[in-house]
Amino acid sequence: MGGAGTQEVRSLTTQVSTTPPAATPSPATPSAVALPLAASEPADVVSQTVATSVSGPQLVWFDRTGTELGIVGSPGDYRGVSLSPDGARIAVSVHAGSGEAADIWVFDAVSGEAARVTSNPADDIAPVWSADGRRIVFASSRAGTYDIYQRAVDERGTDTAVVEAAGDQIPSDSSSDGRYLAYHTDEPDIVAGGNLDLWARPLPAGHSRSCEPCMRPAT
Repeated sequence: MGGAGTQEVRSLTTQVSTTPPAATPSPATPSAVALPLAASEPADVVSQTVATSVSGPQLVWFDRTGTELGIVGSPGDYRGVSLSPDGARIAVSVHAGSGEAADIWVFDAVSGEAARVTSNPADDIAPVWSADGRRIVFASSRAGTYDIYQRAVDERGTDTAVVEAAGDQIPSDSSSDGRYLAYHTDEPDIVAGGNLDLWARPLPAGHSRSCEPCMRPAT
């Protein structure tokens, strides 16, 4: 990813709100995610941190100096925050309540308006934008373990499987040219000792086994 240079950089993070969560979405499980990123260029991610709280967190914009610029949406249990390539939309995994499965939502970065992308009894987590900003890749436990699916953001349609395998498959990022998906896997046939490996797979992938390891932890 490119350096920040002189471009304006904003940081999307979460703060604890002292007001009750709004009705939509209104999760109660405590969690917070911070994701610094560039707004004037297609998302240069500087770092990522995770914090927890006893109250519902709030998505908040900060600039490079730490000055608060504004909030996005209502308080909620947001996880896996992902900014679209043009910086206009934010994809998050949202738990609707304690014990409830998560779904993928998309927020307008300016107005804070939210639209639900997935609606499934299973967990839908870890959203990743495609390079053209038209699709979201995410992990879902609808088959028992986590597999990777993709869905068009602005069109009606079905979820398409991208990676289906034994164990859990969790998307990490897509390449800037849209050709590859990086994801974590603990597939028993290729990972030993319960570790997670980082793999890359050409897109579109379907059931193709054409993938290669990017990083493997020492055993």
